[in-house]
Amino acid sequence: MPTIRIRVYRDTSVLTFSYITAVVAKHPRHEQRVFVPHPPKGQEAPAKMNRTKEETMAAKAAHQLLGHAVVGTNDLATAANFYDKLFALFGVGRILEQPGRAVYFGTTGLEFGVINPFNGEGATIGNGNMVAFSARSRAHVDEVHALALKLGGADEGKPGPRGPNEDGPYCAYFRDLDGNKLLVFRAGADEAQG
Repeated sequence: MPTIRIRVYRDTSVLTFSYITAVVAKHPRHEQRVFVPHPPKGQEAPAKMNRTKEETMAAKAAHQLLGHAVVGTNDLATAANFYDKLFALFGVGRILEQPGRAVYFGTTGLEFGVINPFNGEGATIGNGNMVAFSARSRAHVDEVHALALKLGGADEGKPGPRGPNEDGPYCAYFRDLDGNKLLVFRAGADEAQG
C-alpha cells in the first residue's frame, strides 16, 4: 500500500534551520540525490547535513523526526471531506476520528490530521507554515493540484519544476478550504508502476 510522506515547513527562530526545503542536490562524492536543508540567510550548514545517501538512510532508520502534521479548520466536516477526496489519490484514508474534534489520516498510523482548535477559538493560518505531500510522479503532482482546485482550494503555484534546471523537484502549491498552505512534490525519478 502506498504511503504519504509529509514534510512540515515553518519559520521560527527556535529551529536551527528556519526552512527545510525539498530541494534535491547531487552529492559530490557519490553522484546520488540527497535532500539538503537550507540554513537561514547568513548561516552555514553544519557538516552533518552533507551526508551520503547511505548515511541519510541509516539516520532515517534510527529515528523518524515527524510523527504527524495537523492543520486547523473552522468546519471539520467540510475539511474532512476535502482531505478524504484529496488523499484518495494517495491511497490514504481516515485512520482515527474524534467526533466534533479531529479527523486523522494515514496508512498504518497517524500521518496527517485536520482539527478544530483545542482552545475553542477560530482556526487561523500561520504565516510561513506549510505541509508538503510527496507524490509518486510528476503526473501525480498535476493530478493532486488539479483536484485540490476543483474541490475549492486556491492556487499558490502551478505545477512545474523548481530550481535551476528541469531535473529539480517538481512542485505545485495550493491552499485548502481554510487557507492552510500545502505543497505536493516529486523529487527524483517517478516511482515504478506496479
